[in-house]
Amino acid sequence: AGSGRDISSLRLQSEHGISHAGSPGRTARARAEPGAPALLRTRRGFAAPVRMGPMSADVPRIRETPEDFFVDEIPLYSPSGAGDHTFVRIEKTLRTTEGVAQDLADCAGCHTRDIGYAGRKDRFAVTRQWFSVPKFDPQQFAHFEIPGVTVLESARHPHKLRTGHLRGNRFNIFLRGVRDDDLPRAERIASQIKSRGIPN
Repeated sequence: AGSGRDISSLRLQSEHGISHAGSPGRTARARAEPGAPALLRTRRGFAAPVRMGPMSADVPRIRETPEDFFVDEIPLYSPSGAGDHTFVRIEKTLRTTEGVAQDLADCAGCHTRDIGYAGRKDRFAVTRQWFSVPKFDPQQFAHFEIPGVTVLESARHPHKLRTGHLRGNRFNIFLRGVRDDDLPRAERIASQIKSRGIPN
């Protein structure tokens, strides 16, 4: 609006949205990828809906409650006890990492970008992780009341906690609906995961 550009030559093309008639590069018609699995094959390039029936009660299940999925962050280093930032370890339930960072910023009177954390943790779970807050007295965290959050410990450190500053995560996952004859196979898989690890 107000630019004076003539838009009379713009038109709606099937499957391509709006394109200019004089545009040099025209988008190719959408098509299914050769060799795609049957559920992903399409007639006009659009993904076919996947319909799933009701889950059997005999199938092992995870995450029926937040407590079924517990994550404990393993830090790369411990806070030194001195410095302009305060590292605070919290336990959260049904909260996103970004949401807790916003609450910490509000309590500390700083911008959200000044809050540091090593990585995001699951929302539908009970998780423990470290955050850093600039120029804040560690003792003040004892008075914080944040929904779904419990402060476990806090200490000063010279710098902000950065993404990736962790050794890993420790998981406790509770499976429901497991039968006795499922146990040997589950133990074999757990042994493989323990020795080889698993992508996050």
